[in-house]
Amino acid sequence: MHKAFTILELLVVILVISILSVMVAQRLPDDHLRAAADQVISHIRYTQHLAMIDNKYDPEVEDWYKERWQIFFSKSSDTQLGDAWAYTIFSDGFTHTGNPDPTEIAVNPEDHSKRLTGGYTSGASGIEYSDENATKALNIGRQYGIADVVFSNCGSTARRIAFDSTGRPYHGDLSNATSPYDKLLTTQCQISLCLTSCNTAQEDEKITIAVEAETGYVHVLR
Repeated sequence: MHKAFTILELLVVILVISILSVMVAQRLPDDHLRAAADQVISHIRYTQHLAMIDNKYDPEVEDWYKERWQIFFSKSSDTQLGDAWAYTIFSDGFTHTGNPDPTEIAVNPEDHSKRLTGGYTSGASGIEYSDENATKALNIGRQYGIADVVFSNCGSTARRIAFDSTGRPYHGDLSNATSPYDKLLTTQCQISLCLTSCNTAQEDEKITIAVEAETGYVHVLR
C-alpha cells in the first residue's frame, strides 16, 4: 500500500521550492552584457535591412555611395546627464558630412514619433538622450551600463558599420570614401562592449560581437 502525500506536505514542498528559487534568482545578476549585445545585433541587422530595401545608387550623383545606411557608435554628451555610449542608425544626406542630421536618422519602426538614436552630438546640432525624439534603449551606457565600445579588425578607427544594397558590410566613415567599393569589409569586424575599459575588462565584463566580411552575418563571439 502506497502512502500518499498530504496537502500540508505538498504545501511545505512548494514553499521550500519557492524560497530556494528566490534565493537563486537573487544570486544571479542580470546579464546586461548579453542583453546589450542582443539589442545591438538586432539593430545591425535592421541597418542591413534598410540598406537592402533602400538602394542608394543614383547615376546622377557621383558619390551616391556615401549615403548608405550605417550604424554609428559615439560617446555623446547630454546637457543634463553627461556622457554615455550610444548609437545611431542613419543615412548620410547629400552634404555627406559623416555625421547624422536629425532628419537623416531612421524612424523607430515601433514608435514613429521617435528616431533610432540614443543621443549624439554633431557640432551645434544633435539629438540628446533627454530629447523626446530619442529612443532611450539605444543609449547602451545608461540602459545597460556599457562603459566602453571598441572596434577591432575593422580597417578603421571610426566606430561604424555600413551596408550596400546586397547586404555587404563597409567599415569607417563613408564621407571620405573614394569609390563604391572603398572601405568594403574584408576581414571579420569585432565590436566589444565592456562594463569597464575594454583594455582591462575581465572576461565577465566584456562581450564581443562579430560582423563577417562579404555576408554581413552578425553574431556573438562571447
